[in-house]
Amino acid sequence: PICRLTKTPPYLDGELKDEVWKNVAAIQLQSQQSGKHLKTEMKWAWDKNFLYLSAKCERNAKSLTSSHPQETRQRDADLSDQDRLEIQLDIDRDYQTHWKITIDQRGWAIDALNDDISWNPTWYIAAHDHAAGWSLEAAIPWDQISPSIPNPGQAWALGIERIIPGRDLQRWVPADGIPNSQGQGLIIFK
Repeated sequence: PICRLTKTPPYLDGELKDEVWKNVAAIQLQSQQSGKHLKTEMKWAWDKNFLYLSAKCERNAKSLTSSHPQETRQRDADLSDQDRLEIQLDIDRDYQTHWKITIDQRGWAIDALNDDISWNPTWYIAAHDHAAGWSLEAAIPWDQISPSIPNPGQAWALGIERIIPGRDLQRWVPADGIPNSQGQGLIIFK
């Protein structure tokens, strides 16, 4: 996908109404099962301070319903029974190390360097539940994932999965249809 430079950052409320998201092309995740599947799309943007991502995840009567307990959001909680997105960013494309962030429909998250959850970056998430599904926005400061801000034209390896427990697994497949052996494609900064 293209990660588009923005002059105006989004207001993180999970509703995806900001101008930045209107001007960025969405990527669609593809179901690993045959038949009709729930729609999942993601968008990416950046500025000099943050990497931004948004996701819109469809839900139907057969999928898990959202639960927004009145609990405080927990870092690195067990999300295995939650509808969630898992994102892998390999900034140097060595296909050995990657930042992995997992966000569920409540806005709860797990962040890890490879599988080490002791990496605890400061980043921001907003989730929004609605009748047709859930959506989220996140902002990750550059100094939490990269020694420098990417230059236009730079590419990072990217892997995305949506896991709907007991129902479906969706993945982003690059436009050329050829992910690398780790199931990743490229995100290009423009």
